[in-house]
Amino acid sequence: MRQITSASNNEFVNLSEDETTVIVKIIKSTFNQPGEKYYVSIDNNFVKSQTYQEPLYGIKKKRWSFTTRELLVKIPEIEGM
Repeated sequence: MRQITSASNNEFVNLSEDETTVIVKIIKSTFNQPGEKYYVSIDNNFVKSQTYQEPLYGIKKKRWSFTTRELLVKIPEIEGM
């Protein structure tokens, strides 16, 4: 795991103004390896249905994944050395 947080941690987890989107703040070091595959998992009961106030299912490990892009950085040449 690169980052773990609780739904009750207001420093990292908030709701949108219309309360239909969960916004999770990601720390810079979470996805810091270019060209790597990452997975997002969310535990059951992380959010509740607004209509019924019942816990919703989460996202199982390896269901939501993505790969970060390779960084192409050109290092400038220094003249006179």
